[in-house]
Amino acid sequence: MRDLMFLIKLFMLLCVVLYITIVVEVVNLDVKEILSVEDAAEFLGISPYTVRKHARQGLIPGRKVGREWRFSRDSLLEWLGCGLSRDDLAAVRRGIEDISVGRVVSWETLGEELGRE
Repeated sequence: MRDLMFLIKLFMLLCVVLYITIVVEVVNLDVKEILSVEDAAEFLGISPYTVRKHARQGLIPGRKVGREWRFSRDSLLEWLGCGLSRDDLAAVRRGIEDISVGRVVSWETLGEELGRE
């Protein structure tokens, strides 16, 4: 009798695990990793126009693929959680542009520009 109860409980546990696995797979199928402008707008709760504008300005992470913008869902989540202000993001963007074109400033020069010693 104990063996039968054990088998029934084991079967029930396996059914629960299988059900959870199926639910997780179905949910993962509905989550897009790469988003269009419209998808990103819905995800962020803003208009597609604002998404395009912010992407052009480098305020949100995105890439132009051909004529269309594409956004990584994970990058948008990371961006939402980073807590940087618009000015901070603009400064980071300027720094990346400076580095990409070879404009490098020493710490001393930067300190002088900021009025610090």
